Amino acid sequence: MLKGRRAAADTTKSEPPVVVTAYYEQYKTENIQTVFRDYFPSEESSQEERDVLLEKRVEISRKAERLQADKRAFSAANQQAARERLGQGVRCYDWAYAVQDDSKDADEKE
Repeated sequence: MLKGRRAAADTTKSEPPVVVTAYYEQYKTENIQTVFRDYFPSEESSQEERDVLLEKRVEISRKAERLQADKRAFSAANQQAARERLGQGVRCYDWAYAVQDDSKDADEKE
């Protein structure tokens, strides 16, 4: 073997190690259980606790509706700005703006 080169590993890189996979599954399960416990009542929950958790879920759904409305407004503003740039002859290249100027092209040809 040449100096500085490593032998090819027998493991494939597409699959994570078993330890990582097991840890992730445990984390995912615990995370789901925690979220479920925070927002959904158990069989032993009192009616007051059920009402509080229901109110939490309703509040979250309202926030989600507002977020969707904000996303639509933001998208509409971006589309309007894109139309305005196009109308003014502005091109976007990797976040840098360049105004189309036909006079520069004419000077370069001379």
